[in-house]
Amino acid sequence: MNRGVSNAAVGSGEITENIADRTRDSADHSRQAADELTQLSEALNDLTRSFRLTSADRLS
Repeated sequence: MNRGVSNAAVGSGEITENIADRTRDSADHSRQAADELTQLSEALNDLTRSFRLTSADRLS
């Protein structure tokens, strides 16, 4: 019986480690996606600013 309990504890520990690894991977991917979205947002802001300046030049 102790051996079964011990094996179950080891199996449970492995599952917990697997979940922790996947959680870390998911967090890393989320951070990477957030960084990419920030870069895209900044690029869009730059384009918008450029467009406004170009439009203002054309109107004057």
